[in-house]
Amino acid sequence: MPTKELPLHQHTVVDLFIIIYVYVDDYLKAAARSGLFTLPNEPHQKGSYAELMTIALVGDLLAQPSVQQWYAQVRATYGFLFPVLPDRTRYLRIQQNLERIYADLALRLPHFDDDTVYVI
Repeated sequence: MPTKELPLHQHTVVDLFIIIYVYVDDYLKAAARSGLFTLPNEPHQKGSYAELMTIALVGDLLAQPSVQQWYAQVRATYGFLFPVLPDRTRYLRIQQNLERIYADLALRLPHFDDDTVYVI
């Protein structure tokens, strides 16, 4: 991570979104360049994979109980960060399709020497 602080110690949720987005976007670009996987490149896709993964990861970090309610809240409250997002059902489908990538991302997260960081 480009910061010495853990992600949940950011000042605002917007800060958290930005830090997670940069990390995920860098990971996706590096993994695609190395040939680990290829993400579809649709010309009129709503929301990048980095944006959609960021929304899900921040929801997990903030322990949001409902994926659907979290997504609706993000669209309503943080729409300025994510101006073009798919509908809810498409978002949920994409999340299911990204399970292997989430697993790989979790394995590549930096390791910390204390018991305060948990990766699911």
